[in-house]
Amino acid sequence: MKKKKMIIAVATAVALVAGAALYFVVFQKNNIDREANARHIIELACTYTYPCDNPYFDPEAVAYIGLGVETTPEEKAKMEEAVERQRQAWKDAVGSYFAPNSFDVFMSSSPIFRFLGDAYFQEQSISVKDITRTAVDDKFQTFTVTLLVNGAEKEQVFHFRNDENDLFTFIELR
Repeated sequence: MKKKKMIIAVATAVALVAGAALYFVVFQKNNIDREANARHIIELACTYTYPCDNPYFDPEAVAYIGLGVETTPEEKAKMEEAVERQRQAWKDAVGSYFAPNSFDVFMSSSPIFRFLGDAYFQEQSISVKDITRTAVDDKFQTFTVTLLVNGAEKEQVFHFRNDENDLFTFIELR
């Protein structure tokens, strides 16, 4: 009798774990709109009015390097605080769109910050005029984006890779 109760308890536990896994793999995937998420990232990365206080780009987070450039410990601490503020703003806005460990890669090596940095340092305004999804597959989607840089149109292609749960693993510019 004890053996039978133990088998029933183990079978019930296995069924619960399998059900939870099925829920997260199948049903939660359907709740992720990777196209809308990609569009949101593009909008945040390509919208800047000079001068402005933009939480997604903090000029104090920029490290200056070169011959003769020295950073004091106070300047380094101030820069690290700015980097963390900027990182937190992005995490709050789009962190849930990324696969585990992919958000940190996005923050540390993504060329997507180029638009906000260029707008700030060149004293420009940049905005998105149009976003068109030009290719899509189970593992990627590509967008052609028309940007307005100080009123002049410029095209840029964004390529988003995602995992089996439709969470982004990598973003690149082409």
